[in-house]
Amino acid sequence: MTNTNPTQIHATGEATGFIPAPGDKGKPITVIGTNSIRVGFDATCLQQALNARHAPGVTDQGGRPARSVKRSA
Repeated sequence: MTNTNPTQIHATGEATGFIPAPGDKGKPITVIGTNSIRVGFDATCLQQALNARHAPGVTDQGGRPARSVKRSA
């Protein structure tokens, strides 16, 4: 990342981190990858992640698996 890029990945563990939501509006984006992987994400990649988070129809499930629906026979 360059110094001109205001978006940064904040490390939370050896292979985890997060990108804060702009203006602290919404949940941060979880990033999974070691530091050597995370530093490879350029400004465009990080901006695309933020754009995708705010796209219509995108929801954050909070890391919970989707519920299965039982169907009656």
